[in-house]
Amino acid sequence: MKSISNLSRRGTMISYEILEALQAHQKSSPFADRILAELRYACNLSLALDGKHDAVIEAALQALKAAADADGVITKSAALETERQLLPLQADAKQYRVHCVAHAHIDMNWMWGFQETVAVTVDTFRTVLNLMKEYPTLTFAQSQASTYEIIEKYAPAMLPEIRERVREGRWEVSASTWVEPDKNMPSGESLARHILYTKQYLSRLLEIPPESLTLDFEPDTFGHNVSVPEICAAGGVKYYYHCRGNADDRHAYVWRGRAGAELLCYREPYWYNAAIEPDMLWDIPMQCKEQGIGCMLKVYGVGDHG
Repeated sequence: MKSISNLSRRGTMISYEILEALQAHQKSSPFADRILAELRYACNLSLALDGKHDAVIEAALQALKAAADADGVITKSAALETERQLLPLQADAKQYRVHCVAHAHIDMNWMWGFQETVAVTVDTFRTVLNLMKEYPTLTFAQSQASTYEIIEKYAPAMLPEIRERVREGRWEVSASTWVEPDKNMPSGESLARHILYTKQYLSRLLEIPPESLTLDFEPDTFGHNVSVPEICAAGGVKYYYHCRGNADDRHAYVWRGRAGAELLCYREPYWYNAAIEPDMLWDIPMQCKEQGIGCMLKVYGVGDHG
């Protein structure tokens, strides 16, 4: 994540020094967390809009700092007053859209035996299904055909419920590979068969058309070889999500292979096991400006024993 000082060097006119000074109060109350996150977002918004809201934000920052210095904390009333002062930013602040996608990253083998992988998978799926009953608007995405095979073998009673959530559009099957493989070491045929076997298996198991499996979701894959666009395109996969690799500033991009095949890609700018927090959106305006888009993706969830 870019630091506030980095943004300052990029030419912003906002007084980031004041915002930095207020960080000492960040954990003093939920309202402190909230207003400081809003102010960071506001600063980034004004930066993306060439300083459009600098004066309003600086005035709000000065007033909040004075109140915090006097009270020793950021109080609820001070936070609400600062929010009132920021109301002129409302229309610009709401022009962006963020898609928050829940998922569970599960390593098939890492530092434990397969029996523990089975337990983690079954517990994760059961937890998600229970949460979906409790929260009717909750949606979820799960990759890796291997996780569904575990359910079929060790907890088959869950399958009708999963199929129903898939039909409702609340459970998205984000798998087009059997596991999250390294894509440098396996052969091209191995990677192609990942797609083939995954589509055949999941279309049968979950009663979905194989052509609906168009996303290669690889948050923890380290290697991404040059032939991935051709292999994915040949298998009917159009989209690619990854976290590791391509460590530059591009997050939304088209990956064009040597033979001309293309994948629409999104590289995670943060981390795939993120949380929904007040501060999670602070640099969305500059990210959107730099990528030339109006929306961003926020992947959140747990992994393994989380």
